[in-house]
Amino acid sequence: MSGRGAQTQLSGAAQDAARGGTTGTIEGNEAARNAAGTAPPIDTFPNGIAFPVSANLTAKAGGGQAGATSMTAPVNNITVVATAADSVAFDAMRPGEMVVVVNAGAASCQVFGASPATINGVATGTGVPLAAGKVGIYFAVSATNIRGGALA
Repeated sequence: MSGRGAQTQLSGAAQDAARGGTTGTIEGNEAARNAAGTAPPIDTFPNGIAFPVSANLTAKAGGGQAGATSMTAPVNNITVVATAADSVAFDAMRPGEMVVVVNAGAASCQVFGASPATINGVATGTGVPLAAGKVGIYFAVSATNIRGGALA
């Protein structure tokens, strides 16, 4: 399971930090996954929360759901989309989870859910496009129902 969207319990110091300014610690399951190297940390800062970013992703050439580049962080920056419909895919998402996708590539990419999840009711194997230069925000309504799309 990825650390993306993991529920955390913040210590009193971390709660104070979230309200007032210094970085606190993360306790519970999140800390255990961080120690095991299986979850990126989520830090609090004076101006909000800093989410882990997968930077410099390359969309799978030729597209398709099978073998699509996996997006494992809460924020995913795709820098290489060489041809239209090169593909990326979410890992399995939990209800309430949010993932941001930045298409900084040269072409539109195709975004897929983890099978059997659909995005906006579109069939699992079809995926949805995210145009070059756009940012998409996607929410898991349930484990198999993802909703979202590009910001205007």
